Amino acid sequence: MDNTDQPKPTMSSVMKALTTSHTFFQDTVSGKRYIITPSGLCMGFNDNVKAIIAEYFYKTHNSAVKFGDSVRYALASHAATHQKTTYLRTASIDGNVFYKLNQTQVVKITSDGWDVIPRSDAGVIFRESRGTGAQVTPAPTDQSLYDLLNIFGLTDHERILLAGVLVSAMFEAVDHPILDISGPQGSGKSMLSGFIKRIIDPNGGSGLTTQRSDMHDIALALSDSTVFVYENKSFIKQDISDMLAACSTNGDYITRELYTTEQMVTLQLRATQIVNGIVDVLTNADVLDRTIKIVIDRRSDFGSKLATNERFEDALPELLGAVLNAVSNTIRSIDEYKDVKCSIRMSDMYRITLATADTCGVSHAEVLNAFQINTQMNTAKAIENSQVAEWIIENVADMPFVGKVSDIFNLIKTDNPHCTYKAANSVGRDLKRVKTDLAAIGYHISDKDRDNLITITKTDQAGLS
Repeated sequence: MDNTDQPKPTMSSVMKALTTSHTFFQDTVSGKRYIITPSGLCMGFNDNVKAIIAEYFYKTHNSAVKFGDSVRYALASHAATHQKTTYLRTASIDGNVFYKLNQTQVVKITSDGWDVIPRSDAGVIFRESRGTGAQVTPAPTDQSLYDLLNIFGLTDHERILLAGVLVSAMFEAVDHPILDISGPQGSGKSMLSGFIKRIIDPNGGSGLTTQRSDMHDIALALSDSTVFVYENKSFIKQDISDMLAACSTNGDYITRELYTTEQMVTLQLRATQIVNGIVDVLTNADVLDRTIKIVIDRRSDFGSKLATNERFEDALPELLGAVLNAVSNTIRSIDEYKDVKCSIRMSDMYRITLATADTCGVSHAEVLNAFQINTQMNTAKAIENSQVAEWIIENVADMPFVGKVSDIFNLIKTDNPHCTYKAANSVGRDLKRVKTDLAAIGYHISDKDRDNLITITKTDQAGLS
């Protein structure tokens, strides 16, 4: 390569050349910086800027990088003055949904249907991510999503709920449930988790994640995925459980962009989460309120892993097509359900599932029944894992309790040699978490009066407190 006639590079000439060939900007929500390459790919600034500078010097001057740090800092400052909004896998814009298939194609979903279009025609900036891989081309289908989910051998109410989970995952701005898959060893928990992720958010691998229990690492993984699988867990710490709950309601995690700088960025936690394990690891009431539960029994008809993978891969294009059909119908009809009275914590998903049912031949009564079954399972699990809830059921059925939280703490310590509470405030926090679950089976807990006394009574009428 002969570049001897090229003028010597200067800071201004390098900046002009790079800002002409590439777009440098800062995301309006997260504060992270990105680069759009000449081919239209949106990549992270910190991971790629050095390589782009080096490529420029090699191609134009056949030389090593000069004043590289200065150029990098100048480009970072330039990016901070240009604001754009980026999306990961899905984008809801002006009543339509855009779904990224790969680096060149996007599905545009409207109330009239869906079409695969060139990514350059979408007018949406999808950022590249290690957590998102290429998706298959969806196939048009007349079969309902509910019927196609028969491939997984689930119960009727589980199929109704899973259809709602899949469709709600396509709307990045709504609350997303946590899908809890449990069952004995060899029952196919990991396989099912991977298949569900593959329908919406393939990443080029198995899709399963065995993250170490570090909040920052998990926040990064959640912000880098549309569907996140927390694989084969036997225990989840309280702070991680709190983060999973926050993610289900579109929480954010603020952290430094780099450990060497003070620049803060906001990691958007928008993923639909899947947790699987032999034992139930989601036990806190505030998490269970946001959880859809699937219990897999050991099944002799599950078949070999290879044969099951082949059947799934054959069905995947049509499965994705059925999801897109359901999303289109949801866009068209969701306003009909915006005023539906819903005592279920996951109200967004409930309304989306009602809209999905319209395309699946499933009645609204069947949808409500599916959610009620799920709520009953989660209520039982929350109470089972709360010592204060168990104490109330054993001691308040026949006689109301009037006293302080500290009194309950002392009574539990006296009655239960395996008491896990360290202080009265631990009992108070747990009591708040299970208050709704206890109300669902007829136990009413009053607020504290001016003497810090609470009243717990058993009534014949169950329901939300």
